[in-house]
Amino acid sequence: MLAVLGTAQRQAGKPQARDTLLEAAAIAERLNATDVLVRAALGFIHHETNFGDTEAQRIARAALDRVEDDRTPIRARLLAALALAQDSAVEWEQAREFALDAIDTAERSGDAETFVHVVDVTRNPLSTPERLSQNIVDVQQAITLANRLGDPALRFSSRFHLTAMNYQEVDLASVDATLGEMDHLSEQIGLPNERWQLALLTTGRLLLDGRADDAKAANERALELGNASGSPDAIGAFGGLLYLIRRHQGRLDEIADFFVDIARENPSIPTLRAAVPLLLSEVGHTDDARRLLRAEAGSDFDFPYNALWLTGMSNFLDAAANTHERSAARILVDRVSPFATQVVSPNAVLVQGAIARPLARCATLLGDHDQAEEWFTIAQDIHARLRAPFWTALGQLDHAELCLARRVDRDAERARELAATAAATAAEHGCTGLTRRATGLTSL
Repeated sequence: MLAVLGTAQRQAGKPQARDTLLEAAAIAERLNATDVLVRAALGFIHHETNFGDTEAQRIARAALDRVEDDRTPIRARLLAALALAQDSAVEWEQAREFALDAIDTAERSGDAETFVHVVDVTRNPLSTPERLSQNIVDVQQAITLANRLGDPALRFSSRFHLTAMNYQEVDLASVDATLGEMDHLSEQIGLPNERWQLALLTTGRLLLDGRADDAKAANERALELGNASGSPDAIGAFGGLLYLIRRHQGRLDEIADFFVDIARENPSIPTLRAAVPLLLSEVGHTDDARRLLRAEAGSDFDFPYNALWLTGMSNFLDAAANTHERSAARILVDRVSPFATQVVSPNAVLVQGAIARPLARCATLLGDHDQAEEWFTIAQDIHARLRAPFWTALGQLDHAELCLARRVDRDAERARELAATAAATAAEHGCTGLTRRATGLTSL
């Protein structure tokens, strides 16, 4: 009963869930009750960012030691639980290994519900750039199975990942259709966690559409729902969206000190490590940004290779371009260029345009103008298909700087045209920072 209660408390966002599950696991181990220990171990599964839960790890390992060493649904779920219990900042390699084993075990088990569940909960360690094609296949299979099973919770969670794949495929019509389905399913389910996840997706969609003021209001509503769901990720998700909203509005200076302080207090959070150099370079603290970027380059940009990796690299690329750090730019371009056609989106909420754009900026810095032109073309195509005014205008301004650096044929005139077009888009959507930058470029 304690194991069942703890699982229900976690699903309902109750903070006492962990203590209930720990008590259930302790009793189960004392009584050698394997089924109950398994249930308690699976009760710890959640979708939040994990910075390591040693007790959850120990319980999952203890349960794994007691179940059949075979390709069974229970073993697949326990492997997924063990993957999620790892510290995603430093134990990402172990998390990835357990997650891959969980997916393989789930598929071999032939159990549809287990496969959908494992695809759902292993998204962070397995959503890496080189695995994009396989992720799309897995999500599509999960959608088919979830629809067949009919469970609204499974159908909802699989569609969260489908939305992320829709963005990667630059299919905005499918994004909106999927969000409509999720709205209906969240009402059926009636739990706060699904309402919070939908609110986050809606906020991100509004921001991508250039509606920063509406996104701000939606983000505040999402924070309320996240707190009501008991998610420890609620404030982090709010902060990530607030960062993007203020970037759209050209108001990063208002939150710079706050983010720098948070990063200083939490040096083990990789996303902050990558965001702060860019933030500082954007608000004019170039020397501080350069110092942090050089420190990252000194450690060879050692960054967890999971769903957050491409976002971190994008931030580092932009920071390198802003600070004219050529050595850092060289390392980053060589490492990220194989994924030049992908969208920077660690999930379906924080959609940050094409990785080709910051790649092109660093290629410009390195003097590889032909490569920069190719990547800007890719970026502008993606931004146009996403109908993303901020990223479109930002890419045009970056492209204008390439023209000014290259200065051949009609490049100066083309730079002014790009800047003027970007200025009109920025003015229409309240992107004050881009408007200021466009004004400076058009006057050259």
